[in-house]
Amino acid sequence: MRSALAWLYPWLFPVLACTWIGQVLLVGWTGRRLPRWSLPPAMILLAGILAIPAGGLPLARWLAPITGHVSPVLLGLMAIGVLTRGGADLGWGRNEWGAAWGFGLLASLALYPWALGWSAHDPYAWGWEPAWPWAVAGIGGAALAIAGNRFAVVLALAPIVFLAGGLESANAWDYFIDPIYGAVSVAGLVRWKLRGA
Repeated sequence: MRSALAWLYPWLFPVLACTWIGQVLLVGWTGRRLPRWSLPPAMILLAGILAIPAGGLPLARWLAPITGHVSPVLLGLMAIGVLTRGGADLGWGRNEWGAAWGFGLLASLALYPWALGWSAHDPYAWGWEPAWPWAVAGIGGAALAIAGNRFAVVLALAPIVFLAGGLESANAWDYFIDPIYGAVSVAGLVRWKLRGA
């Protein structure tokens, strides 16, 4: 039986993505940010729109083939982006974004080319036996936490959502990385590097 989180999970990505796009457009058009108090009502409105039924299912469920497989790590990063763009001070800075984009790029390069058949050796298959992904993430998260990097907290979302049954996938790597996160990491890392130059 699927968990309630698995049913609601596909709603998170479109709500966060639409909120972020709205924030970007508003700043571009008006030069001002949304007031902090307006974020929760805007997100509730978006969730309400996604609840409109189409063909017997809410719109959000129609998006589930795409949005239901977004990693909790990417959703955490999106939530941080929306909140900081909305004026919240989460103590999230350049080092955290660098770690987030670096992790996304390295994890994508470590997993996806091999899964596409570049070699008989496929580290993505290790995700079916979750000990490997949890060990890699645990060591990486511990190193980040010792260094004072808050990205470690976002990495901790993966095992929490895994244990709660948030994704339909049983492969532990899917809780850390997804193709959208991998692609966004390339652009994020380039932007991060250019801003630091």
